[in-house]
Amino acid sequence: MQNIQLNNKEIGILQYLYKNQHDRLSSQMIGNHVNISDKTARKYINHLKEVVEKHGAVIDMKKGHGYSLTIKNNNLFYQFLEQISDKHTSMSNVYFLTENADRERFILNKLLIENRTITISELATEMFVSKSTVTKVLLKIKDRLHHYNLEIDYNADGELIIHGSELEKRRFILNYFFSRESFDKFMDFEPINYKNKGFTVETLFIIVLEECRKYKIQISDYLLQNLVLHLALAIKRIDDGYTIQDFPIDPELDFDKELFVAGKIVQRIENTIAIQFPVNEANYIALHLKSKANQPIKSVEMATDMAPLQEQLLAATMELKEKEGVKLKVDQKLIMGLKTHFKPLLTRLQMGIEHKNPLLEEIKSNYAGILDLTKKYFAKMPVLSPYEVDDHEWAYIVLHILAAMERYKRNHKLNVIVVCSTGLGSAQMLKNRLENEFMGYIHIVDVISYYQLTDQHLEDIDLIISTIDISVSFFNVPVINVSVFLNHKDIQAISKYIDKNKLKDVESIQLYTPAMEMEKRFDKFFHPDRFMVFTDRVKREYILEKMIRALSDCHSSEFIDDMLKKMEIRETFGSIVFAKEVAFPHPVKPIGVNSEIVVSVIPDGVEWDKDHSQIKLIILMSPSKVENEGLNMIFNALATFIEDDELKEQLFQNPDYEIFKNLLMSVVQTNL
Repeated sequence: MQNIQLNNKEIGILQYLYKNQHDRLSSQMIGNHVNISDKTARKYINHLKEVVEKHGAVIDMKKGHGYSLTIKNNNLFYQFLEQISDKHTSMSNVYFLTENADRERFILNKLLIENRTITISELATEMFVSKSTVTKVLLKIKDRLHHYNLEIDYNADGELIIHGSELEKRRFILNYFFSRESFDKFMDFEPINYKNKGFTVETLFIIVLEECRKYKIQISDYLLQNLVLHLALAIKRIDDGYTIQDFPIDPELDFDKELFVAGKIVQRIENTIAIQFPVNEANYIALHLKSKANQPIKSVEMATDMAPLQEQLLAATMELKEKEGVKLKVDQKLIMGLKTHFKPLLTRLQMGIEHKNPLLEEIKSNYAGILDLTKKYFAKMPVLSPYEVDDHEWAYIVLHILAAMERYKRNHKLNVIVVCSTGLGSAQMLKNRLENEFMGYIHIVDVISYYQLTDQHLEDIDLIISTIDISVSFFNVPVINVSVFLNHKDIQAISKYIDKNKLKDVESIQLYTPAMEMEKRFDKFFHPDRFMVFTDRVKREYILEKMIRALSDCHSSEFIDDMLKKMEIRETFGSIVFAKEVAFPHPVKPIGVNSEIVVSVIPDGVEWDKDHSQIKLIILMSPSKVENEGLNMIFNALATFIEDDELKEQLFQNPDYEIFKNLLMSVVQTNL
């Protein structure tokens, strides 16, 4: 690959665009982010456009909306990121550090976990940011440390140090770096807790941290998490009768210090609880400690002609996310955690060591879909190709994927579109109120009027917040009605929706194909009793009444009258006839609790109005006031169907429910 020349500002812009791939950013926003004028930002972006087009991505600009980065070739683009470097640091090690929260964690890891002294200039170089950015992050860190009676200061050499008691430092590290939820969500530590009251995974964390700091073993927060996870599972394995049977130490490697510290860790655990660690377990802990220094391990050396391990891991996780739609946060914590895990994993595979996972059956039972997908994409990694990887090892990798899915749920912002009746000023005021109240939880994509609202606007939208009562007939997107002043009741309603959305179970992914999913949706909205054929000459009013009577919600003449009235109001907004032969009547506002569709075929046609005398297909949509999940998928399929004259003609020649279903399903199959 050719030498790529980008300056720090251009790399900063690329990072910003990469981080906000699904948003459009104005040149002013981009300029503000990297501390340059919008004119200079546009100049840099024009250069970046030429560069990224050669490396698997495009930067496009939509007038009035801004710039957006789209990755066309994942492997090519990530190789490009790997190539961007200066004489100190490869961007591949820092391009995840695009948010101040990530930079904050990076700095605190250096100062507290690795126990290093480092200058602001050195941090700026390692993180590929300006010294002023580092200073801003340090101010946030200073505020955090203050609550633990800790202070950040400089020594005589201008290096950063943290003053305060070791007890408070340990308390801060435990609260900041250690997330018990990451463990509790996926594993049961009952064997530790019920036999040894007071001995928890937090205890393990403290033991490892104290021994490593005492004997000056530098250990990253990712390795620390991995080692604590290993120890917790080791206790569970030993309790269940499983141990590492044979784990010899390579005599060519200097493991003396790591073996000594591993022995101290094991001794403290054994002195605290009634459990005996085999020697091989201590050897394995030493391997974990040694891997932090990136010591050459033979199994990794075998892959020197392949893509770097980090790049292979990134490619596998991105495929898992993009091709299967798995909702996980591909961040530094995931990639570095996997990278740390893979080093001892490769050693185990090379040496033929079995490593039992006590959580395997639980993972197979509760997360079988994720286990299968992890195997599918991670098995493609060249570094694993020489080996047979068993389910116990795959289950360990799955734990990292599940934790990343949890982080996605906590951090994913809802894409929101704000709908108003009139008045740009009031709309802007509402937007500002929403951003102030729910910053960090929602991303407002656009503010538009009801009459501008189309399916295109609602692509990838999670929620509509509207100042007017709108129909969701065609829009399978939840709606919350609010006052333009966003009162307390409105804030509560939005907060409730956000909380509910966070609790959605994104782990339980079913391996549906699009066709299987479409058939499931078809059976939900359509039914043979709601498929009608009219061969006699009848009027439109007669057909509509028969169709309305077929709805589950129709129990009275009042319902029929209400439906007809609301359908008539909807038609005043614009024609509901498409492709000359198809009518899509629907109420301006949902009036039933069931979301259903009624279909009528009139082979000889019926007069709809003076402009449409040969309507042969009527599709009556009655959305629910409560829930319309999947309706948008059906609507999109119907929209494609009615534009295909050949498919319509097949239905008109053979007006049958099963034929209609097969024809609609064929639309999905064609688009796969």
